[in-house]
Amino acid sequence: MRNRTLLVLLSLMLVAGVIAGVVWWNHPDNRERRLSGADTATLMEKAVLTPDSEPVLYELAKRMEEKGLWEEAEKYFARAGQGKPERARGWVQASRVAERRNDPVQAIEYAQEGTRRQSGAGEAFLRLGEVYRKLGAWDRSLDALKEAQRLEPENAQVWDSLAMTYLERKLFSDAEQASRTAIRLQPGRAEYYLRLSSALRQMNRLTDAEEAAETALRLSPDLPEALTERGTILTLAARSQEDLQKAEGLFRKAVQLLAGDAQSYAPTFQLGQLLLSQRRYNAAEEQFRRALQIRPGDIAAGFALCRALQLMGRKEEAQTLLLKLQRESDYRQTARELSMRLAREPDRVDLANALGDLHEKHGDLSSAVIAWQRSLKINPDQPTIRARMEAAQKKLANSTSIPGFVMPE
Repeated sequence: MRNRTLLVLLSLMLVAGVIAGVVWWNHPDNRERRLSGADTATLMEKAVLTPDSEPVLYELAKRMEEKGLWEEAEKYFARAGQGKPERARGWVQASRVAERRNDPVQAIEYAQEGTRRQSGAGEAFLRLGEVYRKLGAWDRSLDALKEAQRLEPENAQVWDSLAMTYLERKLFSDAEQASRTAIRLQPGRAEYYLRLSSALRQMNRLTDAEEAAETALRLSPDLPEALTERGTILTLAARSQEDLQKAEGLFRKAVQLLAGDAQSYAPTFQLGQLLLSQRRYNAAEEQFRRALQIRPGDIAAGFALCRALQLMGRKEEAQTLLLKLQRESDYRQTARELSMRLAREPDRVDLANALGDLHEKHGDLSSAVIAWQRSLKINPDQPTIRARMEAAQKKLANSTSIPGFVMPE
């Protein structure tokens, strides 16, 4: 009898162990961990065998992105979103890649899909708010971010994104409060102190701003953005030539740390402003031209360069640049308006074609192709649009130049 009871107990333990092993093996975290170790060929094979598997498609999308295959990455992230209808992460990542491809309309659509999901809707509203902010649609950005904040009130990243949009809207008191909430939730992030410093600085509370910037530097001593913010405050509060020299050193260090990076625009521009204020016009011109190389067509750097040229007596050159800047400003405003309208009415062929025409006339063939691809997706029977798109793609394949704004020498 005892032997039979022991045998039964051992059998039950064995069955329980097998069940536990199966459960562990099939747990989502472990499945995804195994997928992350698979090679790309294996993932492609799995995607064919299980075309609706969200974990497989999501991991495959990450591999495509790592290889720089943006369109493939976007496609697989979107398929991952479809493969798990209640989960937002595939749509969120598809939105991020679409924006990286310079297609904000598609980025908005993907993010909106994510907001309709049960799991991860807060992250999707955060993504939507970020896309709207970069388009300059501040109020829409705030609406999306406030919904993200309602869904995820303890998410410091949401509060930080709110602070960034408040700063763009020049709602500095709101930016301060949002930054302080982000810091309370995650006190070790230097970036959150930078947002706080920026809000305080623009309210002319320079002592408090300096304290926040110094905290950011203590947390991350070589963070270029923190060096730039500290230099900006020091420039505003300077009481001696020594203070200005120290600010210049901070800007130059930030530029050096960011050499070749698009983020080097801010310290380069601020360095130019400092040099301009010191009447070092040739040196200021050099920095503003570098800023425009980093961010072609930037209005702030362009107008600052105009000012430097005028002060050096090069008025005709300044006037030529001013006209170019006005055209650039008009182009960007019209592109934003068309993009927003197209996001609201995604089936409007005429809007997609108008956006493509606008980009082509401005010389931005890459953005023109994206707009025409959208148009042809809505209505493939447009031979003229297709021919223009293919011609633009051929030009892009044979060109390495930066499209759009061209700065006069």
